[in-house]
Amino acid sequence: MTRRSGTYALVFWLAFALVLFLNLAVWIYLKQVESRFHGALEAHLYDVEQVLNRLMTELNDDVDLGTLLPGDNASLKFYYYQQQLENIRQKSSLQSIVLLSPQGEVLVSSPPSLGKLKTSATALHSEFKKALSGATIVSKIRRYAGEPFMSAYAPVKNIDGFLTAVLVIEAKAGFFSVLSSLKNRLLLFSLINLTLIVLTALFLFRMIQRSMHYQSELKDQEHLVQLGTMAASVAHELRNPLGIIQGTNDVIKKKYYAGDDEIFSYIPNEINRLNRLIDAFLTFSRTPQLTIETIDLKDLTKHLLQSLSQKNRKYLILSQLPNTKIKSDRHLLEQALLNVVLNAFQAGRDGQPVLLNITAPRKNRLHFEIIDNGPGIPEEVQSKIFTPFFTTKEQGTGLGLAITKRIIEQLHGTILLFTPEEKGAGFIIEIPDLS
Repeated sequence: MTRRSGTYALVFWLAFALVLFLNLAVWIYLKQVESRFHGALEAHLYDVEQVLNRLMTELNDDVDLGTLLPGDNASLKFYYYQQQLENIRQKSSLQSIVLLSPQGEVLVSSPPSLGKLKTSATALHSEFKKALSGATIVSKIRRYAGEPFMSAYAPVKNIDGFLTAVLVIEAKAGFFSVLSSLKNRLLLFSLINLTLIVLTALFLFRMIQRSMHYQSELKDQEHLVQLGTMAASVAHELRNPLGIIQGTNDVIKKKYYAGDDEIFSYIPNEINRLNRLIDAFLTFSRTPQLTIETIDLKDLTKHLLQSLSQKNRKYLILSQLPNTKIKSDRHLLEQALLNVVLNAFQAGRDGQPVLLNITAPRKNRLHFEIIDNGPGIPEEVQSKIFTPFFTTKEQGTGLGLAITKRIIEQLHGTILLFTPEEKGAGFIIEIPDLS
């Protein structure tokens, strides 16, 4: 079973890693495509900028660019430059071309609508300042009104080498929106894929665990049937000679009993102890048929108290009972609680109380907490207390807690050992509703 579970886990992690790798590979590919597009657009802007710069130099020979003034939109030189820029913008598929003064004011623009602005917003960018210092630079992608753009900034100088304007060309980068949309969809698709894989794996693991649990239960049932058959046979074979020994002891006692010989009480005590061991062994090996009924906690605790000795009854401290009723097997639950409570009294000293706290922390579930005031259970022993025939008592059978655990499991509950903060030992029993 463990090997099969390990195989399923390995297949799951391999599938998970494969999907993760494929999504990562597509993501890296998209990043590379984005980088290539970015480089191609940057190179295009550089080429256009160089052509425009040469043109500005040639046009400057005919019409001095330095004579252009911001807001002078009616002069012939203004229309001359604007027509040239408009032609280049349309041929090169550019978004805009703007000539800015060193102060950032618009001199000429294409399209003309940009010329209505006294000062361009691009003058505030760091690239504009670098262009003033003589550098040609392409900006990163920026968004305006939700659209991505890239811009190139270049200084325009006159014959004497003095900077007279800054040329700004701008191109749309629409494919970056497509790539961004693709990446977002890929991310969403990856998350959906991984979520589906995890949910499917959890479902399969749960089904596998259930299957393994049922197979384990079937094996336990087969084992217990065999154990029960053997226990019944052994009990029959042992009780016959024990009955003979008891009868023989009674005959000898009538003949030779002197009134102060302990042997005549020792033999019956040992016979009774062996009978108790046989009864416990038979109880452990049997699988009882559950009788499901509504459990009233008042009746349950009343029967539990009646099963205790008058002395122990006095020292059992009961908490306030929750107003909760569940369906389970009352007799089996009483037997399990009685076993743990009696163990608690045996572990503590005479006159020490035992706490039985009953709560309902969740709907359709009861929580029993039994705490004693004894010396506690050593750590090296704690893992063995539910093991059949393990005991630290001289007269113990080692089946009390094993039987209790088996009963609780038959009721689909759990029993756990815990160490209280002060002293002693505690057991927590949880029982679900078996409607």
